[in-house]
Amino acid sequence: IAALGPPRLLVACAGIVVPGLFLDQPLAAFHRTMAVNYLGALHLVRAALPAMRAAGQGHIVLVASGAALIGLCGYGSYAPSKFAVRGLGEALRSELKPDGIGVAVAYPPDTDTPGLREELRLRPAVTSELAAAGGLMRADQVAAAILGGVAKGRFAITPGAQMTALAWLHSLIGPWLHRFQFDPVVARHLPARPAASADERPGRARVQPDRPIGSNEVERIK
Repeated sequence: IAALGPPRLLVACAGIVVPGLFLDQPLAAFHRTMAVNYLGALHLVRAALPAMRAAGQGHIVLVASGAALIGLCGYGSYAPSKFAVRGLGEALRSELKPDGIGVAVAYPPDTDTPGLREELRLRPAVTSELAAAGGLMRADQVAAAILGGVAKGRFAITPGAQMTALAWLHSLIGPWLHRFQFDPVVARHLPARPAASADERPGRARVQPDRPIGSNEVERIK
């Protein structure tokens, strides 16, 4: 900023995803995902905002995900971090408007990158089937949609027809999607478990220890 001046367009797009079922993931995965995806965006905005406010112009884009509109089985650590990004954008939108600074939140679907291909190798099958409904786009298509949305002054930038429909209707159709589309898919992949034995009842549940994230978990931009 000192060398180039305040940014006219600030895009917070770096993030990680550690796919997996809730109790299969270490607590470290939840902490790190929130730290990178949400706090990473927050720190970027805080670093650039004073100069942008002094200039009285600029645009901030927070890249969330379709998972910020509706949570999916297998994204227990990822979806909450992107919901937080969405909430940050909604809070900043009105606050920064009097300063001449626009704010947008982008909701891309799965994006064809090397990171996604690595994630697909590790992602639970149930998550892949659920996410497939959102479609797949190339990275250049997502970038073009973001730039186009900024040019049009849109707050919600939704690449693709599926994300556009979900952004407009998620509160209305979310319960229907969970009950009639998601739940049957989850039931096929995750059949009901037998009744717990005495050693497995609440208070004795065995969960993954809080271990560092290893090389088998994947980082990617989404």
